Amino acid sequence: VGRGGGRGGRGAAPPAGPPPTPGFPRGYDVAVSLDGTSWTTVASGEGAPLTIASFAPVEAKFVRITQTADAPDAPAWVVQNLRLFRAP
Repeated sequence: VGRGGGRGGRGAAPPAGPPPTPGFPRGYDVAVSLDGTSWTTVASGEGAPLTIASFAPVEAKFVRITQTADAPDAPAWVVQNLRLFRAP
């Protein structure tokens, strides 16, 4: 992502295992771009301690995750692991 030419992809998911710390976005958008300027939203939803955002294969060079909702006094959240898969 952000390195080299566009590649086909089919989703993003953290590795199996215990969920990260309790902080998580209460809402999110996942967008992709080939040029870093024009973005297309490919997934959105409500977050959870373990969130998997799946979407149809797309050509992309960049991926952007945006928090769209939060909760009062919620702990800060981070993307602890991110896996991008190439379309078969």
